[in-house]
Amino acid sequence: MIIMTKSSNSGWVHCLQDYVDMFALDEQDLKRKILDYPAKISCFNAEMHAKGCDNVVSADPKYDLSPLDMVKHVGYVIQDLSESLDCYVDHLQGEGEQEIENLLNVWNQYAQQFLADYSDGLHTRRYQMARMPSLPFEDSQFELALCPDILLTENGYSMVEVVSEVCRVAKEVRIFPLLDDSGEIAEELGPVMLALQQSNLGLEVKQVAYKLHKKNNAMLRIWAKECVVD
Repeated sequence: MIIMTKSSNSGWVHCLQDYVDMFALDEQDLKRKILDYPAKISCFNAEMHAKGCDNVVSADPKYDLSPLDMVKHVGYVIQDLSESLDCYVDHLQGEGEQEIENLLNVWNQYAQQFLADYSDGLHTRRYQMARMPSLPFEDSQFELALCPDILLTENGYSMVEVVSEVCRVAKEVRIFPLLDDSGEIAEELGPVMLALQQSNLGLEVKQVAYKLHKKNNAMLRIWAKECVVD
């Protein structure tokens, strides 16, 4: 995965297969009650819904936008991506300008799938507005939270606070990517992992199959250590 600088903060446009690869999801994982946060622009929920699976809630601060305003927002994001990708051509697995053109084409397709599903998703609560510091969900409401680009999201709160809040609402959390815009381990990762360990949460850095970026092939898996008392 290519890492965008924090100044852009729009994230990438993902599909279901991206999520499978980024978060090492198997068929059993896809049947769990899933929170997608921050979902941004992604057709993961739309594709799951099309498969007859309505076990995903996608949450994002931008999901208070009307369908018309979301169309405008998506246009701005795609334009932002098209203007910034040249800076990251050396990080891609593919070949230069052709790879960038291909990426923009598929991201446009994913964005259109998202937009086609957005209005219905708002109505059925598959898409919900959520922002830090408090997500609008109950403790352990979800079995699994998938967090794309969360370590790169600039929201005015410490990343320890952000990740801890996601851990509150989900029994297991998976975070991808773990690298920053220079291809190095994100500086937020160390403090986050230390805080989570001190909270008695289980941690695992696991290799994944996502191959768009030459270096970004690992996610962080976090889970609650439950003590069952008879």
